[in-house]
Amino acid sequence: MNELTLFILAVKESGNLWLLEAKPGLFAMVEDGDENSFIPVWSSEQSALADIGDDWEEIGRASCRE
Repeated sequence: MNELTLFILAVKESGNLWLLEAKPGLFAMVEDGDENSFIPVWSSEQSALADIGDDWEEIGRASCRE
């Protein structure tokens, strides 16, 4: 199985998506070269917290969205 399929199966099984939240309602975002914005999501809290760094160092928690 590819990485996307594994991600979808993990989210389906848990019923949760994890986002990085700097402040209530203010989530980490990334932009591509065309200035399109995206909100990254993770299938587990551990995975989300592992990616905190660089531009997101001030983010102190992961937030679950069911």
